[in-house]
Amino acid sequence: MYSQNPALSGTVTLGIGGNIVAGGSIAQAVYSNAPTFRGEFELGLPRFLALDLGIESALPEFSHYCTGVDYCSGKTRETATFLPFGVRIVPSLDNGRLEPFVGFGGAYVRHSDQNDPCCSFTGPNSWLWQANGGVRYALDHNRRFWIGTTVRYYRDGFHASQQQYISWTGDFSYRFGYRK
Repeated sequence: MYSQNPALSGTVTLGIGGNIVAGGSIAQAVYSNAPTFRGEFELGLPRFLALDLGIESALPEFSHYCTGVDYCSGKTRETATFLPFGVRIVPSLDNGRLEPFVGFGGAYVRHSDQNDPCCSFTGPNSWLWQANGGVRYALDHNRRFWIGTTVRYYRDGFHASQQQYISWTGDFSYRFGYRK
């Protein structure tokens, strides 16, 4: 079995998929499932480890809870921006062409509905923890171009949760740096 990186390497990933509201008192009350777009940079370290940093933008419908005025009822399209970061375990299989991975870390989420003057009930901008997993396969023998998939679970605590999301993306990646 090969390690993911005999020396430092970088992988840039772009993905498109969906973001599902998986639970939480606030998230379920005001947000819908949504399309999501993500970008990520993964810094490969020696011996199966990697650091990842990304941005994910989901576009859910937001249900307005009004404070007694009629002009702000209904739904609008909002933006939930997730900024995940963490560490991954990335073994390489099939002579380095197949890479399953699992990881964990934190994330910050910012909701664009925070400045809506009509809303008395909005999703809070907050820190979350996240866990992720996926697999990617090299399209070329030099292992520069990859396709794959990533699933990520976000949550804001371990007890009474206000926000829980699951995102899934189909990914295209480019790797640079030294490879074994």
